[in-house]
Amino acid sequence: MYSIGKVVNYIIRAIICVTAFIFANTVYVKADIIEKAEIQLSMDCPIEITNKEGETLIIGDKRELSGTMNILIQEYTATMPADVVLTVRKSDIYYIKKATKGYSYVAICYANSDRSVLVTLNDEASVVIDMIKKRVEISGISQKFSCEICMNANDIWYTLDGFLSEKTVLEDKDDSLLTSGICGKTDVSICDMEKEIYMENKDYYFLDGDNSLYIKNGTPYVENAIKLNNKSSKKLEGLYVRPINNDKEMLLTWMKVKKANSYIVYKYDNEKNKYKKVVTLNGNDNNCFSESIVNNEIYRYKVVAKKKKNGKGKKVCNVSYEVWAVPDKKCEI
Repeated sequence: MYSIGKVVNYIIRAIICVTAFIFANTVYVKADIIEKAEIQLSMDCPIEITNKEGETLIIGDKRELSGTMNILIQEYTATMPADVVLTVRKSDIYYIKKATKGYSYVAICYANSDRSVLVTLNDEASVVIDMIKKRVEISGISQKFSCEICMNANDIWYTLDGFLSEKTVLEDKDDSLLTSGICGKTDVSICDMEKEIYMENKDYYFLDGDNSLYIKNGTPYVENAIKLNNKSSKKLEGLYVRPINNDKEMLLTWMKVKKANSYIVYKYDNEKNKYKKVVTLNGNDNNCFSESIVNNEIYRYKVVAKKKKNGKGKKVCNVSYEVWAVPDKKCEI
């Protein structure tokens, strides 16, 4: 027979062994070390976000939040009451659907990390933000957009503000930003995390095809784009050309110039390799149509503003920068 003391001793030892086993095989996870992401939203327009895991976050017509995504922290910005900042468990991919018109934006930022993306849109669109591939894909109708992206190891921030085509892709390659599907006049800014500015609010005219933005020896470069002169006294500004009416017409538009009473439009003759005057317009006009255009032919234009009517007198400003477009390339603005 065991004595009561021995029984108690065995019980105490058993409890100690079990407790030690449990603690040795238990991992304690604190809420403050969960890998997180911040989602900042403009709640003025309905929008739906789905992450890689299939969890949803929905903003309704009346700014109500719903869905299956677990929100760890919910805050509202003091300066803009319509904005909300949500802290959630981070995901590799975010699928964003905007089905209405109206300005809205979505920002995705990894907590304690340099990966961040902000996209603003003016109309319907679908956006895929892949934080692992460091890629943003925007699909929808042609519209005004802005994208701020930093997902590289060099902490370089790229900001683009312009027009997108039916499909626009931005991909951060660590040493450069590759883009496609951006059309027309685009405002570009490039800086690093210490706010050293390499380029700020410089206008470029992005051409069809791929573009590359990068820093080399402290100098910013934007390939496959025409740098625009921001001094309106020297250049006619805001010149755009794009196919319209299902590529049946070409529309050329520009910003009106003060003291200009006429504009001369020049079109490049692809056979003779030189510009030829095609029309002289009244100073109240700031657009020109070309009908019966040919698909896949390059259309290049320049415009000059003149002091007097009928294209006479002194130039109010020098000849504009060159713009061009190719019908059937789906780069409408």
